[in-house]
Amino acid sequence: MTNSITIKEMRRIVASPFFSEMTDESKVISINGVPTPKGYWNLILSIRDVNLYSKGIKPHRYWKIGDVKNYFGISGSAPIMANKLDELREIIVSGDVKQFNV
Repeated sequence: MTNSITIKEMRRIVASPFFSEMTDESKVISINGVPTPKGYWNLILSIRDVNLYSKGIKPHRYWKIGDVKNYFGISGSAPIMANKLDELREIIVSGDVKQFNV
């Protein structure tokens, strides 16, 4: 996968509510008995929702693409956002944040 997240976007992600929930130890939920940051859970659900939206399906009545953009600090159309969110998940899973030199 090519890097579609720029350094400028990565700085916006670090300043976003997503990053604060990823790093706040008080915002942890239990998924199958494994403590998981609330931000990671929201990332997984947002990947699903944005992929649905890019195919023309609105995930639920009050869902807005702008809410996802504001929460993660990313921009672009739905397919571009889906790629960026997938890349963000890969970065988190691999732990390879150093590649962006934020």
